[in-house]
Amino acid sequence: MNGKRKGCQMTGNVLSYQDFKCRMCGLCCKRQKVVLLTVYDIFRLSGHLGIKPEEFFKKYCIKSDKFNEEGRLRIFLRSQGGCPFLKDNMCSIHSVKPMVCSQNPFYYLESSLAVYKVFSITQDECIISELPYDTMTKGDTERLIDLEILVNITDEYMERHKKFSEATAREYFERSRDAIADEARRSITYATLLDQSIRREDMCRNDPYYKGSTGMYLSGFYKMHLEDAGKEKAGSDKVFAFQPSALGTVDGLATLVLFDDDYKSVKRMLSGGDNGDISVKTLMHEDTEYVTMTIRPATNDITIVTYYYIDKKEKPHIQSPPGEILLNIRNGKGKSFIYRGRDKDGWLKK
Repeated sequence: MNGKRKGCQMTGNVLSYQDFKCRMCGLCCKRQKVVLLTVYDIFRLSGHLGIKPEEFFKKYCIKSDKFNEEGRLRIFLRSQGGCPFLKDNMCSIHSVKPMVCSQNPFYYLESSLAVYKVFSITQDECIISELPYDTMTKGDTERLIDLEILVNITDEYMERHKKFSEATAREYFERSRDAIADEARRSITYATLLDQSIRREDMCRNDPYYKGSTGMYLSGFYKMHLEDAGKEKAGSDKVFAFQPSALGTVDGLATLVLFDDDYKSVKRMLSGGDNGDISVKTLMHEDTEYVTMTIRPATNDITIVTYYYIDKKEKPHIQSPPGEILLNIRNGKGKSFIYRGRDKDGWLKK
């Protein structure tokens, strides 16, 4: 929390992280029993406080496997009775506060407010609880991607070492800094968070308290895409539609990044040879531009369809004229192969 703000400015029934105005009541900071921390958080916080990371851990942290469904051993800020860094209802470490705190109360990429109420995410007194159940909330995409990556790396650390020490954790702190700057990893993480939002929303539709929205803010496109793919597939059992992935450039090559299982499937489907037709088109949905790619291999009677949102800043770097194209297909683990195809129209010209 930083500065006094009143009321919330909304676009339609969508409330974004940027539009949320906190009342500065401090209840979320006072009532949280634990706050999830990452290795990245510990090094930043200890540096801000002028103490060693290990000293910070001993003074402020606990380990527990009780606060997540997977039973993972994680690190938490000890906050029984309120956050130790809350001073006069203000965060005394605001500039370096834990990553999870920086998202409050928008912990999901997107969600109806009904989901937040089903999971008791927000305080009843919070201004967000006064909004209708069908209000759509949209978190800060970049920060949520940061948080997911940092939590995953910390999970790796705790699974291997079981306890915190500066000597073993520093490597993971350095890895954390590199990982949040890795565009391929960020793209896959974005797709994962969006998929989680969709599944969470579907799950809560069956909850007796769910009064939810008619469609997801971004994933309305996701649903529409799958329905269209289903219609196409009805006429043929050889159309394959994949979950969101990413498009970018690596070493000057157009690069498609896929989840690991999808990567294996696509590699197997394209193993018959090159020279297939590749088509890339764009469309707008809720002021966000999406790209749909269709690959039709020359040697197989199949159609591969995948789609993803595209950053406006990245689009100029991946435009391509008509003709032969080399497509670098990879997964988040760095495995890749090159597929040579033809694109008669050119990529992303409009």
